[in-house]
Amino acid sequence: MLHIRHDSLPIAILICGIALGVGSVTTSAAPVPKVPAKISVDKLKSLLGKNHLSKEVHELRKSIDELPVAYYFVGGIEETSFFHSWYHHGLSVQFDENGNVSRLFLYLEPREGFKEYTGDLPNELERKDKSKDVKKKLGEPETAHDSSSSSVNAWWDYPKKGITVNFSAPTADDQNSVIGVLVLHKPEAK
Repeated sequence: MLHIRHDSLPIAILICGIALGVGSVTTSAAPVPKVPAKISVDKLKSLLGKNHLSKEVHELRKSIDELPVAYYFVGGIEETSFFHSWYHHGLSVQFDENGNVSRLFLYLEPREGFKEYTGDLPNELERKDKSKDVKKKLGEPETAHDSSSSSVNAWWDYPKKGITVNFSAPTADDQNSVIGVLVLHKPEAK
């Protein structure tokens, strides 16, 4: 059974899900949690590579007082994957085509409908760190991308550390730009 919150997805997705025979599609309004869960970043990082049906991922779902919203991508521009997103907790977990956790998105500022992630952060990073602070703590990024578009924010990638930093402005050096989203993934071999 696919469980989708009715207040988070357009009705068109529900209709498509039913038309594609996703099984039974139900909707429900998940209760809004009183207090966002304080989830340890080490606990989250330990989920990387774990299957969505594993005991560890199940325990994460149980520890959060909110039903996840599920999104599915098959082929096209996006790799085949699916997400479980907890909007009130600022957390989205991406699973690869085999159902294993591939990325964790920690929203440090409200955006895209997510509230702020309130758990701890890796590598001594802090919520209001600017690009100079990130460089002091993580070093020079392997890949840095600034944008000329006001709708796309700057990001720095640290594949050997398993971290991608998305900033809150199109250029990382903007004096008001802080970390907007941290993306955690398995570190590449050095």
